[in-house]
Amino acid sequence: MGNAKEALSTIINKLEDIQEAVEFVTEQHDDELWDELIRQCLQKPEMVGMLLEHTVGNLDPLYIVSLVPDGLEIPKLRDRLVKIVTDYRTETSLRHGCNDILKADCVNLLVKYYHEARRGVCMASMDEEAQGARVNEGSSRTGDRSSTLRNLEMKSRTRCGARCCLCFDPLSIQDMSFIVFYCCHAYHQSCLEGGLDSMKSNSNARDSDDGSEDDDGSPSGESRMRCVLCTTAAA
Repeated sequence: MGNAKEALSTIINKLEDIQEAVEFVTEQHDDELWDELIRQCLQKPEMVGMLLEHTVGNLDPLYIVSLVPDGLEIPKLRDRLVKIVTDYRTETSLRHGCNDILKADCVNLLVKYYHEARRGVCMASMDEEAQGARVNEGSSRTGDRSSTLRNLEMKSRTRCGARCCLCFDPLSIQDMSFIVFYCCHAYHQSCLEGGLDSMKSNSNARDSDDGSEDDDGSPSGESRMRCVLCTTAAA
């Protein structure tokens, strides 16, 4: 019927089930119902002890204890408070352990990323990759084990296409300067500088009234080499 307070009163006074009352209030997502639950439980000392046991993680036990009137005798209060403190220490220990594991994982992944970033980028066109695949397929008939090792080695290499991501012309290794980023996007140096200049002019047009520094702290007059595709996608 939508009368949550009357339903809560029925659960506490007639059913005398504090656990169900806590679950009911949690489902309602209403702070006033928590105050109503505490107010009704304070009328019965045995209910206060049960409330302290079942509200761990939902309410601060110190808040409930501060509302208990002076001189009110609560059965097994000492044992229940000891259990609350023990559970809190266990939860704190678990959180510290999880934080330590998280920090160790971050360090390990950062070291792995650093080693991967130091590796070279293998440049190959689609025709060369297809030819290499046919060669590997033919050699697999004579030596499965050696072929498997070669395939694993090729899969572990970081590749990029042998075409410029801006003009889509082939990247010639001779007599031409080109730049390859670790994201596997490759550019002619002239194309990349032109793309960065256009991005810089658009950025200056949008925030011409801002300061003279970029987000990375470099002066706005200096252009740092960055991947045009990845920078555009991030923006």
